Amino acid sequence: MRTYFINLSAALICLTIASPSAASVVSKRLTDVIPANGKGVINVFDVSGNGQDLTSADIEAFRQDNNGALAFAIDVNEAANGTEKASSQGVSIAQLRLEAVIDGKISTFTEYWTQTQSLLATKGNTSRSTYFTLIGDTGSSRITSNSTSGIYGSDFDATVYVSVPQELGQATAITLYINFLDTNVQLGDPEAFYDYSNGYEDVAIVSAEDAAYLDQVAAGQQEAPLVISPSDTDLSKASTAYFPSASGFYLSAFEDRFPSRGDYDFNDLVVAYRIAYGYNKYGKIVDVFGEGYLVAKGALFDLDWGLAMTFGSVGGLANTKVFAPNGGMMMSELSQESVFSGNINLQLLSNTSELWTPYEGSSFVNTEAAIPLTQGHKFQFSIQLDSPVDPSTASTAPFSPYLYVHQTQQLILSGMAFQNDQGYPFGLIMPENWRPPTEQTDIGKAYPELVTFIKSSGKSGRNWYDNSNNQVMLQLTPAYWKW
Repeated sequence: MRTYFINLSAALICLTIASPSAASVVSKRLTDVIPANGKGVINVFDVSGNGQDLTSADIEAFRQDNNGALAFAIDVNEAANGTEKASSQGVSIAQLRLEAVIDGKISTFTEYWTQTQSLLATKGNTSRSTYFTLIGDTGSSRITSNSTSGIYGSDFDATVYVSVPQELGQATAITLYINFLDTNVQLGDPEAFYDYSNGYEDVAIVSAEDAAYLDQVAAGQQEAPLVISPSDTDLSKASTAYFPSASGFYLSAFEDRFPSRGDYDFNDLVVAYRIAYGYNKYGKIVDVFGEGYLVAKGALFDLDWGLAMTFGSVGGLANTKVFAPNGGMMMSELSQESVFSGNINLQLLSNTSELWTPYEGSSFVNTEAAIPLTQGHKFQFSIQLDSPVDPSTASTAPFSPYLYVHQTQQLILSGMAFQNDQGYPFGLIMPENWRPPTEQTDIGKAYPELVTFIKSSGKSGRNWYDNSNNQVMLQLTPAYWKW
């Protein structure tokens, strides 16, 4: 595999992908609490105070907002003595279940998790096992982004999630049962820290936004003993997110004559791609998948196309496959397996002048109006990570496509940060319905509003690709190049 050094800080032209609104999901403090005996029975419909009680439709909205789970916040309220103190105190969970009555039948859900675990011995025993824990502090005011949230200005601390793979919109009763662990406090810490005592613990049902906020705050965790983070070891995939979507693609289009502007038709190489992140139930990335197609090639140079990605300090194993059109046979000589650490350059389409042969009498593919269209190669890649990755340290959409030009040995990056000295970019990322101009048609003539976009460094005219001169466009639509 050829090694390229990619500047991952290059700014990309980012496309805003709309997501369903979760404005109606607002965290609510519940009436029932976990009493001093450590055994809580929580009516999930019953909202504390004078607030309107929740409906089954409300609970279903919470479930959808949290990707098929219900998230609860706990106000940890333990005696500040021994190693427990105002700034750090905790409890551990012995048992938890959620029961929902739907059509007169009880459905029980027992898969749950928190952000922390510890090794603990139960009362009367000395052997330790792993239990989920809840850690917090006393009297802290949590100021969330939503002032109407039930945890806004409160001292809620930790979250517990319950997996609910069943719709709850028709439920007539939903009850959370939670029992704290009776630890062997005679052993000292960590058992003495994670026992339960003192008063009661308040409970709230929370939105994904508020749950993520509390998880990030991680109240009291720095001073707590023997804190184990299960999110750092759990490689099982619980959900998948597609960029730009599960059915859509980005289109990356390049000019290959950098630093010369050339004909500036942006069809030297056009490649469609999409990427999927797999997440564990704690919201960390555990695997990556991608696929794409060669769409057009209007270059005389020999080009490579790839993606630069980073996963912080985490490495893994990457597999790439290339499939020939007209049958989809895998080209084993172009399919590779490689080990990486942190940063990875996936060279997905190599030596495109040899890979994709034009029609006789032409030098190009899918850029000339008089030449029939032809389907291009398909690629796929998968990345198995060695350990879960915090999304904040990983590459974000639309990622970093690049072009390598063999004849000039130039590496061309996508985005407005990669320009020549006249301020022209050489790699653009568009939605899949974008069509490249015909051969030697300046993209500014094909898309008149692009000039505004470039002159403003990408701040104005962001939808320049919606206004095109159809007389100089090929009918190269996704219906043709997807196969």
